[in-house]
Amino acid sequence: MTGSLAALIPALVAVAGWSVFATLAHGVKGAPVFTVLVWEFAAAAAGTGVAAWLVARRTGRPLRTGPRSVAIAALGQFGFNVLFLAALPLAPTAHVNLTAYLWPALVVLALPLIERTPFRPSAVLGAGLGFAGVALLIAGPTALAGTGSPLGYALAFACGASWAAYSLLRRFAPHDTGPTLAVAFALSALGAAAIAGVRGDPLIPETRVLLFAAAIGLIPIALANSAWDVAIRTGERGRAALLSYAVPIFSTLILVALTEERLGPTLALAALLVSAGVAWPEIAARRARKAAGRAP
Repeated sequence: MTGSLAALIPALVAVAGWSVFATLAHGVKGAPVFTVLVWEFAAAAAGTGVAAWLVARRTGRPLRTGPRSVAIAALGQFGFNVLFLAALPLAPTAHVNLTAYLWPALVVLALPLIERTPFRPSAVLGAGLGFAGVALLIAGPTALAGTGSPLGYALAFACGASWAAYSLLRRFAPHDTGPTLAVAFALSALGAAAIAGVRGDPLIPETRVLLFAAAIGLIPIALANSAWDVAIRTGERGRAALLSYAVPIFSTLILVALTEERLGPTLALAALLVSAGVAWPEIAARRARKAAGRAP
């Protein structure tokens, strides 16, 4: 196995983990949201903590974090997950997942406003493709049949917006990802337990929900995020990013294969548009860098 291929293995693990998130979340659809979050974040805290300790032991780097980094991570992770789960009973899972995946488009649209730089045409085009894909879902036959409510799509969009804000705020959080996330997940589990208690929701759900919630915490959250942290340190960050742009397609296909959701022409085209919208700004930027390198 070549060094380049070996360096991409963590990125492949991360993409695979993120791609099963929607399917696992579908398994807790309709369960009390904060009950699910308690066990999801508890499992994520344990898994991320173990992964961070193993990486620190192998590299000799100390485990470090800080209150600002933890606060940003806790708010971002909690906001994304609570909004995603809240949207599930109100719209098809595949629609919620693709709508939430507008977050990269929101990031590339927000960055020029934050940095006070001109909008890149490729970023605007990419965002337009993503929004066109979601518009297809909202106006498509499934929504028109009454199986998706405007509130469900609004919550899914807010979910993507929360992750976009988290991604932008992480630039002001310099500490290592693993230790920060482990603490943030533990605090999020405690917060979810407190809210569940106030609402009168059960802290211990039925076994099926408990297993799915723990799987969400361990696979797409702990394992995938830890693998991605390794991937972006290997020097293959650009190629790893290109792999991650296929997550909307992979997650849709896995969801359709393992649940009762169906892959019609509208959903297939929407998934392609959202993935193309995510990938296009980076592809255009890579082409521009190559062209600049060939310039005299």
